Amino acid sequence: MSKRRLNWTATAVAGALLASLIPLAAGSAAAAPAADETEVGPVEQTKIDLARQLRLAATDRVAGQELFSALSTDGVVDPVTVFTKSDSKAGAEFTRLAAAADAGLKEFLGLPKMTGSTLAVYLADQDGQLARGVPPLFAAAPDEDSEASTLTAENLDGKPVIVDLAGEPPAPMIMVSLDMENITPEAMYAVSAALNAAGVLSDVFVPANPPKTTRLDRIKIKNVQEPGAGKWWCPGSLCDAEVFVIAMGGSNGQPRADVVPLYEVNVPNKNYYPFKTIVNWQGFSWSKIDLLIMEKDATGCQAPYSKYGTAVAGAITSLASGSTYVPLNAAARGALQDKKKICSWPLSFTVNLPDYVDRFDGVTQGFVNDHVGASGNADVFTTLITP
Repeated sequence: MSKRRLNWTATAVAGALLASLIPLAAGSAAAAPAADETEVGPVEQTKIDLARQLRLAATDRVAGQELFSALSTDGVVDPVTVFTKSDSKAGAEFTRLAAAADAGLKEFLGLPKMTGSTLAVYLADQDGQLARGVPPLFAAAPDEDSEASTLTAENLDGKPVIVDLAGEPPAPMIMVSLDMENITPEAMYAVSAALNAAGVLSDVFVPANPPKTTRLDRIKIKNVQEPGAGKWWCPGSLCDAEVFVIAMGGSNGQPRADVVPLYEVNVPNKNYYPFKTIVNWQGFSWSKIDLLIMEKDATGCQAPYSKYGTAVAGAITSLASGSTYVPLNAAARGALQDKKKICSWPLSFTVNLPDYVDRFDGVTQGFVNDHVGASGNADVFTTLITP
């Protein structure tokens, strides 16, 4: 892969963040690109650039003390608000940059109604070294499915430091990450909205039990397809698995694909009890439907989340327009794992598509009690709720 930094001038992210870098760094030496910087998409580049600018802001005494104190106390902070009470010019400039980056990401990811921040800054410091005055390192958090063994951080002087992801960090790590706890709920609604826009009936299910529904009472997944979860560089809710179910079938000549987020499911081989509707039978005229379980990677190939919906719609619309059951899982799964349909950048790049978890084919209202998915990965217990 060629070592070059891409100019994403066509995206809102690039316009929002990259064009604003010079004012913050005025009077300072320009931050050198990380030694191992490779081709990345706009979401990853935003994280990299914001980490660099956070490092520059932290060299200011007032802003640095405020940042270190907030992270030592809370562990995770919102980059858009962490300096809002700061009296420093560096803090104010960083706040402007972070707000612009957040707005650009919302536009790029297709989340215009999202109110919370798309970004988070967290401290990886198991021994409390930052509070004792140990100088930190700054970096963009790796993608949660990253197979990289190292990352390149910067110290307060801007010098690159190679960090081994398999071992303990050599110093307190201040990391810029996507805030998936905020993003995931909005992403599910974006997927559903795209399905509706493409002519596929769709709702997002929340915990509720309307009449004539199949309720998911328990689920255990052997592999949640999130290898980074729980590691020091991928902590807690910022790096949970984003498991979701698509319930697909026909509704009086129209296709239907309802989206069921399972936010709570993020640890392998653990029983979860969502007590959440996964099939509203009143929405389907078919007596059998398909359930597809996927894990939505954090960046969705760094494409708008709406592409998940348009990909599924393109795959199932003709199949689900008839009056009787036709298998839909294979077509939908294939579309969600087709980088030509999902990804926003050239296909020569390393991409991170949604991960397949499991499926249940030809589900009826008799789908109750214990069941294991077709791939043997998901174990569920369901209940039929009737009037």
